[in-house]
Amino acid sequence: MASQSGKNIIRVIVFAVLFIVGIALFPKPLKWDEHYGKSSQEPYGTSYLFENLDHIYHSSITTNLSSFYERFDTSSMKGLEGTTSQNLIIITSSFSLDTLDYTRLVDYVASGNHCFVASNNFDYRLLDTLGLEMDYDYGYSTELRDLKTNLLPKYQLSEDIYEFKKNQFPRSLAYPDSLSEIEPISKIIGQDSTYNYVKVKFGDGAFYIHSSPIIFTNYNLLKPDQSDYIAACLHQLPDQVTVWDEYYKPNANRGGGNQLHVILRYTEVRWAYWCLLVLMILYLLFKTKRTQRAIPIIEPYKNQNKIFIETMGGLYRNHSSNKEIAQKKIKIFRDYIARKYGIRNLAPDDNSMQLLAKKSGHELDLIKRLRLLIYRAEHENVMSNEILLFLNSSINEFYRRS
Repeated sequence: MASQSGKNIIRVIVFAVLFIVGIALFPKPLKWDEHYGKSSQEPYGTSYLFENLDHIYHSSITTNLSSFYERFDTSSMKGLEGTTSQNLIIITSSFSLDTLDYTRLVDYVASGNHCFVASNNFDYRLLDTLGLEMDYDYGYSTELRDLKTNLLPKYQLSEDIYEFKKNQFPRSLAYPDSLSEIEPISKIIGQDSTYNYVKVKFGDGAFYIHSSPIIFTNYNLLKPDQSDYIAACLHQLPDQVTVWDEYYKPNANRGGGNQLHVILRYTEVRWAYWCLLVLMILYLLFKTKRTQRAIPIIEPYKNQNKIFIETMGGLYRNHSSNKEIAQKKIKIFRDYIARKYGIRNLAPDDNSMQLLAKKSGHELDLIKRLRLLIYRAEHENVMSNEILLFLNSSINEFYRRS
């Protein structure tokens, strides 16, 4: 049974290994999730942009993995690098902040830093502070398959017009004309006052707000004309130390929650993890199932009578007392005739011997011989081996004929 159970476990393990290998070799489908991670090479990741930032900014590039409240010290709002001004680049699907993070961010920018934010949705306090509004662009013609955009002449690196999918511009930015701190940088061609990229001066620094984060993903960066637009947008920030944010990404791990995110992130490792759990459950099921108990070895009953006889025989043989042996055999013989024939004592008179012979059916000569031998055994001080053997054979003959 144990051997069969071991074979079953081996079969399950082999099947699991083959299954994981099959999953690893199977072509991986593209994932179109908008997560904007710098390590993702999927269409809506930003790995190519992050890898090529050094072609735009020639100073050091670091990654932010903590909240603004933790990252930016109140004693030095220039960031961790000291008093040097910095760029902060945030590309995410929805940019929302709590009160502490919002306060640290606006103080950080007001102290002379530059913050680029590309998102579909912005924190309402930030929009209110900057005097911006976001609108869904329902006015786009349904016949338009693509939309064209370019940078305003003041910010152009070239006169090129850039074409993107219409669904990549779901929202636009609007602002009152009276706010002189807001400078539009990029607009949708053919749509009046429809801006998708603006610069807002704030204190000694500036915010750069873009309403289409999907433009900055791998999907568009691999197209030469669209990659030029992305580079032109980022060139509006000064060439200085740059911080790339990974903390405010969708589904970003922020030091809490599910600690298995590294395992569950990769398909092969995730399948291996689940298969391991299934194997552990199967192992527990097999081991906890009731198995047959081992059959105990039953020893045969020992012949206690034989052991007793051998013990007593050895005792008397070692003592060499023929008289004691004869007395015990006589006692047993008298108990036998008393129990079976009702004769408690074999008296020397002829009446008792004749009565025993009649009841037992034995010859009178055997009875008389027994009586004589019993008498000698009881009255002689020393009994020879020959007399003991003769007494023993006579008693056994009486038992055999009874």
